[in-house]
Amino acid sequence: MNALATITNNILAIDTALGGISVGVQVDGQFAGRKMPMQREQAALLIPTIQEVLKELSSDFSVLDKISCTVGPGSFTGLRIGLSAARSLALALDLPTIAMSTLNLMAHHYTSSVPMLIVLETKRQDFYGQYYDVKGQAVGEPIISNALTILDNSPFEEFKIGGDCLERFENENATALNLLDNIIQPDPEVMVAYALAQEEGTLNPVYLRGADVSYPKNKPRKLIVSM
Repeated sequence: MNALATITNNILAIDTALGGISVGVQVDGQFAGRKMPMQREQAALLIPTIQEVLKELSSDFSVLDKISCTVGPGSFTGLRIGLSAARSLALALDLPTIAMSTLNLMAHHYTSSVPMLIVLETKRQDFYGQYYDVKGQAVGEPIISNALTILDNSPFEEFKIGGDCLERFENENATALNLLDNIIQPDPEVMVAYALAQEEGTLNPVYLRGADVSYPKNKPRKLIVSM
């Protein structure tokens, strides 16, 4: 785990895209955070959780200098909840924002002497994946595919695998893999340190798949107007 950055910016970091609520706050060099796994109630609990964390530091929203939030890939609903809250706070407080890739953030949790593959849960038959070199730099583009395809496309002969769904990923491959620790949610302290090392930017969501669209079985009737 990386130590908190020494930059004195007062920052709020949010994630709701990876299995729950993770909130980290650094104010005047002091840190407080919460990590709560959940599949529902993120919308109802996110702002109260942020307020609790700020209160722990005897602070409120007015002390913040920056707002950071994960932008995906991840849970579509969870991602929208976090981004809506972060954008609203940034607009109301007139603060700059910092976008955090969920894959890059997860990679930031590990130290490895060999390259890494980070895989994240999609709640479907596939996975989000991204390869990283020994310096922790992303190699190629993030992908969404099944376990075998992700492994077949590795640019490395040797690598370790981290993420939030390692047991399922290994089972899908049906072969023992070189696994790191399974991390279900971002650590709030790591999240703040990672955010402080990133440049400011717009909070645009990252989707690796198109939206699910279902069409009615019966074609809609056409209204013909006679003139």
